[in-house]
Amino acid sequence: MQTTTDPDRVQATENDNHSGPSTDPHSKALPILPVRGLVAFPRMRVPFVVALNADPVVDAAMQSDHIVGLLTVKSEDTEDPQPGDLYEVGTIAKILQAKKNDEGLLVVLLEGQNRFRVKAWETGGRFLKATTIQAPEVVEDGIEIEALQGHLVKLVAEIMTMRADGGEGLAKAVAQIKDPLQLAYVTGFNSSMTLEARQALLETDSASQKFRDLLSHFSREKEKLAIGKKIQSDIQDTMSKSQREYYLSQQLA
Repeated sequence: MQTTTDPDRVQATENDNHSGPSTDPHSKALPILPVRGLVAFPRMRVPFVVALNADPVVDAAMQSDHIVGLLTVKSEDTEDPQPGDLYEVGTIAKILQAKKNDEGLLVVLLEGQNRFRVKAWETGGRFLKATTIQAPEVVEDGIEIEALQGHLVKLVAEIMTMRADGGEGLAKAVAQIKDPLQLAYVTGFNSSMTLEARQALLETDSASQKFRDLLSHFSREKEKLAIGKKIQSDIQDTMSKSQREYYLSQQLA
């Protein structure tokens, strides 16, 4: 099973306080939709293009409560993911819409709700299922987390102005997010973090620790961008100097 997504169409959900599926996560097995090459986070709406062999997962969910479990495949080279090929902390998501596009591929709009952990696997059917337990994050109160949140928003805005491809839209969207977890997940999804780092971000329980990890990543990215700009400026200065020397030599010849 495989899914892909267009990150430019990813949206933060409007509701900051998801209650997750109404059913008890212990009461029945959850259909598992493996995702490849990305980590799906709670509190975000993401459009996915679903591979043909993943259609049964979506069909089963649509005939029930529209709920699926999103788990990331550890290696993109894995063609048919089995339990050992998947991370076991993922996102419970609700299918808001499912339809075929002009190319006949199934496109689903998913709303990430809550974090979950796999309790036990069920194999042998048309697709993977798992009994799960919810894994709520810890959101601290106080001045420290407010300071971390404000610093992250400021740092993202600074980086967006330094990028050649812009990103002002993301900076504005991030500045409007008040919910700490939503801010952490939206910035993480739109970052250049590795797959492993994004999964680690999802698995981190503390919101303040998520912010610290993101600040560390974006600080390094800002430093790299600054170094890149300096190198580019030095190259341009060297080229300009060479051009001036060539012009002068031609005049003296």
